[in-house]
Amino acid sequence: MTVDGPREVHDARRRLLNGEGTWTVIMSNIERASEFLRVSVRINVDEHNHQRVPEFLDYLTASGIRSRTKLVYVSPTQPTASPSFNWNQYV
Repeated sequence: MTVDGPREVHDARRRLLNGEGTWTVIMSNIERASEFLRVSVRINVDEHNHQRVPEFLDYLTASGIRSRTKLVYVSPTQPTASPSFNWNQYV
């Protein structure tokens, strides 16, 4: 399942046809599915949201979702830093 970060970041990027954000639906789906399945959560990261990744990881940990997921990983959607930038610092 894919998320773009904390609620305000994700909802600014992913909206329903009626203009509402999708974060609440996505997070609810992740929470429910993780009760029965080992889901993976991909965090789309780019130059505009990469600094918010730790905040989102803290949310996943505090909510108990992170301990129930198979994998949480970042996926750069475009270059955000020099080639030496360490994406693995977030996982």
